Amino acid sequence: MDENKIKGMLWGLIVGDAFGSPIQFSGKDDHPWITEMVACPVFGLPAGHWTDDGSMAMCVMDSVVRTGGYDLKDVGNTFVKWLFEGYLSSVDGRSFDVGGATYGSVSSIRRGNLVNGHEDSQGNGSIMRFAPSYLLARALKRPEVIHEVSDLTHASRAVRNTCDELAAVLDEHLAGKRTTRGPGVELARSDVPNSGWCVETLTAALWAFNTTETFADGLVAAVNLGGNSDSIGAVYGQIAGAYYGFDAIPTRWVRAVKTWKRVDALIDRFCGVLAQNSGCGDGKEERGTKRTEKTMIGAIVGDIAGSRFEFHNRKTKDFSLLVSRGEEERCCHFTDDTVMTLAVAQAIIDWRTNGSGDMADLSAAAVSRMQEFGRRFPRAGYGGHFAHWICAEDPQPYNSWGNGAAMRVSACGWAGRTLDEVKTLV
Repeated sequence: MDENKIKGMLWGLIVGDAFGSPIQFSGKDDHPWITEMVACPVFGLPAGHWTDDGSMAMCVMDSVVRTGGYDLKDVGNTFVKWLFEGYLSSVDGRSFDVGGATYGSVSSIRRGNLVNGHEDSQGNGSIMRFAPSYLLARALKRPEVIHEVSDLTHASRAVRNTCDELAAVLDEHLAGKRTTRGPGVELARSDVPNSGWCVETLTAALWAFNTTETFADGLVAAVNLGGNSDSIGAVYGQIAGAYYGFDAIPTRWVRAVKTWKRVDALIDRFCGVLAQNSGCGDGKEERGTKRTEKTMIGAIVGDIAGSRFEFHNRKTKDFSLLVSRGEEERCCHFTDDTVMTLAVAQAIIDWRTNGSGDMADLSAAAVSRMQEFGRRFPRAGYGGHFAHWICAEDPQPYNSWGNGAAMRVSACGWAGRTLDEVKTLV
C-alpha cells in the first residue's frame, strides 16, 4: 500500500475532526464560515483538539501497535480506557463529545460484550473512526475485521452496509481511481444532509469530495455544512486523504493539531505494524516471517535454554533443551538478558507512541525502563556493576566491555522497519 495515501487517510481523519468541531451542532448557515483551524467554542478548547472521532481511531491504532496485530477484545478494552479514563483524548484525563449509542456500547464492552447496539444504532460512530480498521483488514486480508470493529458499538446492518460503501471508495482511491460514488454538483448545497446518521454523513463527505479539486477546498466545503461537522470532516478527510495523499494536507493544519508529533509517531508505528502483517492471513501464525520480529523471541528462548549452563558448561549436544523445575538438578529460567530485552522493547514502544522522535528521548526512555524492569526483577543475574547502575539515582555509562548491550539488542531488530532504522535504534 502507498504509505503517503495511508498517512493521508489517518491524518485526514484527525485534521478533519479537529477542523470541524468548532461549528458542530450548528445549522448549515448559522455559523461563521471557517477556512482555518480555529478554537472550539462548543467545548471551550483551543484550536487543534480532536474529539471522539480522533480518539477512537487512535484507540484502534494503539491496540494494533501494542499487540502487534489484531485483537478485538483489546480494541474494545482500549475504547473503555478512553471513555472512562480519557486515554488518547485531546483533553487530559477525560473523554468528551461522546454520543449516547457509543457511551452505552462502550459501557457494555466493559462488561465483556464485543457486539453492541441494535438495528436502530445507525449513527456515524463506525465510519468516523473507520480508516485504521479498514487498513488492518486490508493488511490481514480479512475483510470481516471491518464489521467486527464496527459491531463493537454499532451492530446494525445499515452501518455495516455504509462501512462497505466507504471501503469501496477507499479501495478505488488507493488504486489510483477517483471515485464517482455519491452525489456531485447536481445536488445543491442547500439539499446536502448534515446529520449524524451514517448514510447522510457519508453522503455529505462524498459531496464535498466530488465538488472540489483539492484536499483543502473539500474540507472547507465539508465542515461548513455544519450539523455533525466534526464527523463529516473526519469522513471526508479519510476519503480525500486516500486520494490526494498526506502531502496534500496543508502542513499548518497538521501542526495545529495538539501534540501533533505524538500523533504522527503513533501513525508511523501503526503503519509499521501494518507492513509487518501485510498478507499474513489471521495475523498470528505467519506474522513476522517477512521481518525480524522473531529475533527477539529467539533471544529470549536462547536465554532461557542457556540459563542452566551459565557457569556450568558442558561440551556435548546430548541434553534437553528446556528443563522445568524438578526434572533435573538445574532448571531453565529467564535471566537478565530477557529482562533487559523486554525493557528496551517497552522503551521503544513508549518513545514511538508518546515521544518527540528525538533520539535523546529514546535514550532517556531506555534508561528509565531498564532501571524499572531491573528493580522489578532484582534476582535475574545481573553483573555487579550493572546491578549498581540499576539502583543508581543518576545512572551513567561505566565503560563496560561486557556483553550487556549485545544481549538486549534484538528489540531494535524487532522494532525497526528498515535496516537503517535498526542501526539507528541500536
